[in-house]
Amino acid sequence: MMQDMLQQIAGGMTSMPPEQMHGHIDTMVQQAPQEHVQGAIDEALQALGPHGFGQSVTQAAQGMCPQQQQGLVGMLGQ
Repeated sequence: MMQDMLQQIAGGMTSMPPEQMHGHIDTMVQQAPQEHVQGAIDEALQALGPHGFGQSVTQAAQGMCPQQQQGLVGMLGQ
């Protein structure tokens, strides 16, 4: 199952609904060793560059309702 998820994500399955993609990623993160998860997150943040994370969050928040924005702020504050 894990291999199938990785192949779908790496293959750029653009037809995959976002909910399904998020579910796959959540499953992989829960099953992966913590040091692998931390390493992957570190690499992804470095790839975004010094302002990339902030820009990414800002772009995502623009499409959210006020309740979702508040939830995002709360999550980031933790």
